[in-house]
Amino acid sequence: MKKLLINISIITYLLLMMTNCSSDNGGISQEGYFKSDMRDRIFTFSILPTTTETQILAHAKKQMNTSGKLTGCYYFPQNARIPRDGITLAKSLYHANEVINDFASGIDYAFLRRGDGNYWFVNCIENPNDDLCIEHE
Repeated sequence: MKKLLINISIITYLLLMMTNCSSDNGGISQEGYFKSDMRDRIFTFSILPTTTETQILAHAKKQMNTSGKLTGCYYFPQNARIPRDGITLAKSLYHANEVINDFASGIDYAFLRRGDGNYWFVNCIENPNDDLCIEHE
């Protein structure tokens, strides 16, 4: 009986830890990252179905950005095809954007912070024809 109570305690503790860890990031996990020599950045993230648009926007705003440079954040459903190595190993911002372009149909949310500090945030599920969400030829 004592062993059973210890096992239940350990399982309960582990479940609580997992719940606390996942709530810290809102169900958002970094999948890929590119940084150019000019300090422009592109991130790809996976999101859980329970992650809210408000959480995603708050997360995107917190991502590293160099003043005067671009930062792009692309959020994909957790089980989607997500660009990882293609982003990380890209040789240039152009090539990193080409990789994003190849996966455009799977983007749920997109965020772009421009060099002037202003940002553009799009729900690609509701606005699939927005420039940040569509595949460019």
